[in-house]
Amino acid sequence: MRRNFVNKILSQIRRLLRVVIVLSILSPYTIFSQEKSQQKLMQGVNHFWQAEFEDAIEVLKQAIALNTLKSEQLFSAYLYIGFSRVRMNNDPELIDEAFRHAVLANPQLKLDPSKIPPDLLNRFHEIRGSMLGSLYVNSDPVGADISGFSSEEKVKFRGRTPRLFENLLVGTYDVSISKAGYQEKKLSVSLTSSKLDILNIELTPEKKPFFKNWWTWAAGGGLVAGSVIAIISLSESTPEQPESSDLPEPPDRP
Repeated sequence: MRRNFVNKILSQIRRLLRVVIVLSILSPYTIFSQEKSQQKLMQGVNHFWQAEFEDAIEVLKQAIALNTLKSEQLFSAYLYIGFSRVRMNNDPELIDEAFRHAVLANPQLKLDPSKIPPDLLNRFHEIRGSMLGSLYVNSDPVGADISGFSSEEKVKFRGRTPRLFENLLVGTYDVSISKAGYQEKKLSVSLTSSKLDILNIELTPEKKPFFKNWWTWAAGGGLVAGSVIAIISLSESTPEQPESSDLPEPPDRP
């Protein structure tokens, strides 16, 4: 038994060492890839502002292909691919595709109108508006926890009522609303693009378990029964008084 236990421990240690070795090998590569993708992202953006649109698209695609960009960086990469295609008068479908990928990468990000030319800004806003919606959730009583799940069962939004959720990707969400002392409500909500959908939920109090109601009833019944017994006992312990009679009293003895 002891030998088997030791062998199991040694086996786990070997697995852990293998994982550490693999991570130590991959870690420098990952850091290098992140730095390289960020450099290419900056190069692509610079190419765009220098009106080198084909170079911008090529370098930005290379940055995306490294699969190490964060969501904000991925948003910028696809955004500037779309900008470059607008300037090159590319097929509108290709332009819209780039902007859609940008929105999918990070739906919450917006553009600064003071820094982006109107033609680029307007086209992006059209695509973004067609992809996003908003949801306002309220409950009675307030203070309920809200969780929204996508079709992939990933949490997409979370909060507490009343709450406004903005810039949600259009689609159907499974929404769960719960509060201590109330029954949980679950329902599906389909969001409409460029609109505010409102969800008002009335929560139902949880029913008390039978044993709680029974205990209250039994305790009350016990008190009543006790009172009855006390009354009976009291009445039994009280001596009966003789009833008055109209019969003559017996005569005195001589």
